[in-house]
Amino acid sequence: MIIIPEGSRATERELSLALLAFLATCAYGEADFKTIFFNLPNWISLSPEDRAVARERDAEQKWHGIIRNIAAHADQPGNAIHDGLLVKRRGGGYQLASRVKKRA
Repeated sequence: MIIIPEGSRATERELSLALLAFLATCAYGEADFKTIFFNLPNWISLSPEDRAVARERDAEQKWHGIIRNIAAHADQPGNAIHDGLLVKRRGGGYQLASRVKKRA
C-alpha cells in the first residue's frame, strides 16, 4: 500500500503507482474505471480531501478525476502513459502496457 502523509492529497504520480500495482493483479493487467474506483483505495491511503465529492462531477470523489486525468496528461514526461507503462482501454479504464497484445 502506498501511504500518503496525513493532511496531504494523493498526487497523480502516487495514484499511478498504486494503479500499476493493482493492475498487476488483474486478469490481462486491465480494469475498467468502475473496478479501479472500487479497488484502488485498498492500494493507497486516501485522505478525506481525496474522498470529497468533486464539484465537476456529481457523486464522484476527487481522486477519481485524477485517475481519469492520467490519460489527459499522456503527453507529459513522468506520466505513466507517456513513459510506456499504461495504455488507455477502449471504453474506459487502463491496462498495463506490458500486457497489451501486439497485433500482426
